Amino acid sequence: MQGTIRHALIFIYNFYEYKNSAGFTPTTNYSSETFLPNLTACESGDTDRQRFLLELFHGWTQFAHENNIPYCIFYGTLVGYVQHGNLISYDGDVDVLMLQSDTARLVPFAETNFSATYYLKLQPQWSTVGYENRSYFYDQDINFVAPNARFKRRGSYKFVDIYPGNTYHPDDPKNSTYRGKTLTIYDRSYYWLPLPIEWIFPLKPCLLTGIKTWCPAKPDKIVAKIYGSESVNQSNYECVNNTWVRALF
Repeated sequence: MQGTIRHALIFIYNFYEYKNSAGFTPTTNYSSETFLPNLTACESGDTDRQRFLLELFHGWTQFAHENNIPYCIFYGTLVGYVQHGNLISYDGDVDVLMLQSDTARLVPFAETNFSATYYLKLQPQWSTVGYENRSYFYDQDINFVAPNARFKRRGSYKFVDIYPGNTYHPDDPKNSTYRGKTLTIYDRSYYWLPLPIEWIFPLKPCLLTGIKTWCPAKPDKIVAKIYGSESVNQSNYECVNNTWVRALF
């Protein structure tokens, strides 16, 4: 049994690795101005925020590709892709997912000047699984515990949140029901939620507001599982009198 599990994990990892290194050409010479009309500007400052997030996300995709960092879009960013193929108009950040074990690839870039434009904040306890087992490090500008890392642009407070996915269930790591068969993530309340591994892998190239990125294999199923089936087609917020208000559905 252990040999079968190990083989499954190696297969998952290798397929994940292969899909992120072969035949993927990232978006170059990206102009956010071309795609901003795809987003809704409701409140004052929306267009500036949206422009910044698009350029930040494009910067992340370039960084990840150049440094062979495997990831896929997830959470709210995946909701926007499923609903209309764009960043959510009212969103304040970008969410991506990577394997917990792959976070080690980010270590060489943390607190280093790898870019004049971007920098990476790594949660010092990233290898400790579970946000409740981690601490804040405000003196290091680490004001997050659930994401493993944040990708940021210098001089800004906006970020790409990098969340972990585990190939086992952290509350029951030896249980073969989960190991190699699921990817366990945080749900909306930061409880562990196992998803079928085939919902995630193989990753597929996709376009988010004109930026080529990586999506999980079955994004609709993931969004419905995390946020409810209505979230596949309906937005949580709507623009009313130049204000984003919670939608009733």
